[in-house]
Amino acid sequence: DDAPVAASESAAQAAQAAPESWERAVAALVKGSLVEFADGQDTERCRLAWISPRRSFYLFMAHGKMRQLAAGQLSGLFQQGMARLAPLEQPLVDQALASMAMAEPERQAA
Repeated sequence: DDAPVAASESAAQAAQAAPESWERAVAALVKGSLVEFADGQDTERCRLAWISPRRSFYLFMAHGKMRQLAAGQLSGLFQQGMARLAPLEQPLVDQALASMAMAEPERQAA
């Protein structure tokens, strides 16, 4: 399903736009989106696990820990650069196929 990917991409575009669009970036997040939170020099990658029906609270999970943020708090973190959408990871199957494709010319040359 490409809907979460497209929604995450639109959220990323909104997050890179003018400061008044931070609220739109938060509103464009979908369940499953990956967000990186910066805390000093540490960065924690969290998956958006739940969005309240009114989109006023967001629940993120990482390594068994929960992080609940109000929409305004999350918007502020994006604006301050303390939160950002994580780059989309290449699916594991795609990684394996790409790795095999890279190794094939080496095998043919041997």
